[in-house]
Amino acid sequence: LKAANAGIAVISCHLNFDVAEKGIDYYLAKGVSGADDKDIEILENLDAYAGYGRKYPVGGTLESLANHIEKEFNTKVIVYGDKNARIQTAASFCGAGLDISSFEYDADVYISADVKHHVLLEGVERDKNIIEMTHYASENYGLKRIYKHFANIYRLKNKLDFYFFDNEKMV
Repeated sequence: LKAANAGIAVISCHLNFDVAEKGIDYYLAKGVSGADDKDIEILENLDAYAGYGRKYPVGGTLESLANHIEKEFNTKVIVYGDKNARIQTAASFCGAGLDISSFEYDADVYISADVKHHVLLEGVERDKNIIEMTHYASENYGLKRIYKHFANIYRLKNKLDFYFFDNEKMV
């Protein structure tokens, strides 16, 4: 209310940004793989353009993919699986989105954050490769790109100031 009374607009989005066509999940997939848009599949469709989870092509080994993620997302990861396993497809779910039903999407690696213990155990028992990153890193990467998109459009049109808080301690 203080912001509104001071004439300050606040946009507070979470799950709608996660599932948007070019939202948090989309940018997580882009950061992991760099895949073309046509090669990124929405896994749980909500409508023609939005949905949760993405599946896409990747290459290399589980270890090389984990190293790439650490560098690209400026974070540490935990890897479950054979570090020498060849990885051709990945399924990712921003935030704490990985659950047992996610393993039905038939990917070589599953990427998410805050993986619940029972989900991790189920994945390990099914010989699934899992890369777990921090919740912050899985979402901040895309949020920063969404911010830049909106800031570039509206800053020029309306001469508005935009700010993005990036907490390097949260990687």
